[in-house]
Amino acid sequence: MRNLPSDKGTILVVDDEASIRRILQTRLEMIGYSVVTASDGEEALSAFRLLTPDLIVLDVMMPKLDGYGVCQELRKQSDVPIIMLTALADVADRITGLELTVIGCARSSDAIDKIRQKFSAPNDFTSVDVANEQLVEKWAEHILNKYEPPDIVINNAAITNYPAPLWEIPSEEFSVLIDINIKGVANIIRHFVPAMVKNKRGIIVNFSSGWGRSTSAQVAPYCASKWAIEGLTRSLAQELPTGMAAIPLNPGIIHTDMLSISFGEEAANYTPVSDWVLKAVPFILKLKPKDNGIPLTIS
Repeated sequence: MRNLPSDKGTILVVDDEASIRRILQTRLEMIGYSVVTASDGEEALSAFRLLTPDLIVLDVMMPKLDGYGVCQELRKQSDVPIIMLTALADVADRITGLELTVIGCARSSDAIDKIRQKFSAPNDFTSVDVANEQLVEKWAEHILNKYEPPDIVINNAAITNYPAPLWEIPSEEFSVLIDINIKGVANIIRHFVPAMVKNKRGIIVNFSSGWGRSTSAQVAPYCASKWAIEGLTRSLAQELPTGMAAIPLNPGIIHTDMLSISFGEEAANYTPVSDWVLKAVPFILKLKPKDNGIPLTIS
């Protein structure tokens, strides 16, 4: 086991493969976390009792005691957030929550089918256009009848405009962007947050952008939408009861298809999604009510 001092908190990484432990430890320490490692389930339980980490990254298949057994023991004494590692090839595909139900939506039914194949029940994924309030209302009603109100709501749906001066961007393209990037966030909030407010518990994370706090030429509609998210979220934060939080979160610059629209070939020079996940998941899971209204950036 190894433990390095940090002001960000402590993460316990449990995996019987030394190479995986080294990779995760190096990446997490680079972004400021203290990392404790364990090579099997029994060692993990001992480390937890000694150090009480803020987050656990846990492999499923391990000697002595597997990941499910470790989780069952931990849940008898703690609700510490746990991320499960599986044997899938891609890092982004290896991470999913254990003892947490992930509920999500996307516009593409094909994308939802692929996610369902990888992450089965109790996780729940549906094809929903968040810009359509009637669809969001129907989906929210179904989810809230089936599950408890969410602990964390993450509003990530967004598109960008094809680079051009503002006066050359077609009205229809501008309107679609605003409907998804701003109204879509408001629709999710309108139909999920009242149940959270009733419980006086939960975190709302609205994805902003570096372009929600700065500007560039030829992306005026996108900048406008993300500046709106900053204002909407900070205002919402003032309306929530104690014990809740609304946070405008800048995810940083990530190499995605959307970034390629704006940056072209240069997009490949930025953080791959697989690397970003390793920073983003522990960052989001550690958000607390004390972060209410504070513009944050994943770094």
